[in-house]
Amino acid sequence: QGGAVSFFFENRGLAASLMHLAGVLQYAYQQGKAMIVSEKHPWIYTDPVACPSRSFQCYFQAWSSCASAHTPEGSFQAGGRAHLVRDMNRAVAPEMAQKGGGLFATRLAAFAFLWRIRGDVLSEADIANAKAAIGYERPIIAMHVRRGDSCHTSLRQGRCQGVEENLAAARSMA
Repeated sequence: QGGAVSFFFENRGLAASLMHLAGVLQYAYQQGKAMIVSEKHPWIYTDPVACPSRSFQCYFQAWSSCASAHTPEGSFQAGGRAHLVRDMNRAVAPEMAQKGGGLFATRLAAFAFLWRIRGDVLSEADIANAKAAIGYERPIIAMHVRRGDSCHTSLRQGRCQGVEENLAAARSMA
């Protein structure tokens, strides 16, 4: 089967994309293989003018030095690996399991690796000035208010709350 797990996925939200990548990374690790993201399917969060490759490496440090040539490609929902989703969701690194960590701890370790933003991207973001511009002070409550397609096409169908309901909950925590 080769020395890599290569895949593409249907473009989803940023967090869902990274969650799937973390699962595939863990699965590849358990198989002793490299994780290779397909170069055939661009990532929707990239700017095609600023980054013509449309890859995750437009923003994140490289995850592998392996090339995708001659590696069979699978998908999360279709393609050559019917059990990839099941297997990646069960993937817990043995080292984490021995330390008492489960799937959550393993996913956090994978996120720490995947979410290494490139230095030039961090410099361009100018986080210190952005914080000053919005009057950032601690403590701060961040929330993800879902109002998009997931409110209509997922398990959340008909259950998404509006901004006012979410603000009321945030105020009660403040």
